[in-house]
Amino acid sequence: MATDQGCKDATILVSSCTIDPFLYSFGNLWRLETYSCIRLLFAAPLPIPSSEKSIMPVPASDTPSTILVVEDDDIVRMLIVDVLEELEYKVLEADGCEQALEFLRDEAKSIALMMTDVGLPVMDGRELAKQARILRPELPILFASGYAESIDVPEGMSVIGKPFSIDQLRDKVKSVLS
Repeated sequence: MATDQGCKDATILVSSCTIDPFLYSFGNLWRLETYSCIRLLFAAPLPIPSSEKSIMPVPASDTPSTILVVEDDDIVRMLIVDVLEELEYKVLEADGCEQALEFLRDEAKSIALMMTDVGLPVMDGRELAKQARILRPELPILFASGYAESIDVPEGMSVIGKPFSIDQLRDKVKSVLS
């Protein structure tokens, strides 16, 4: 029997969009997104059964690593950010290269990893990576692409193929940061 112990409030957001409906979960969040001229986003925190708590790892140190996520697609960026935050990483979001470069130029911001889409408007992800390495030479970079098998990844950088599962993202981020 399900109870509401440990549950907080739910959120509903409606906006215009048209995509197929789907339900997904990660950690203790469930989202139902349905698209047909409207977008309904429902997020309800649910308690995690004790048997599943070990599935969700925390970053190695007490201070969570900060990951810069660069993705021009709002929905994809939201999903990646939600998963990384659920995995207890701090996340900076950029919807394109200009915003990402602003974060990278700010030396007060500690950034442990930049995860970027390859196909960005204005400047693609590979060019952004070159610019990022000029500003932060040791910054690990993780490319995300639907064409991962055909991408030449510069030395010292990694790639994850879209679509990816939560476990694949968790494992890839963990391996790049270690």
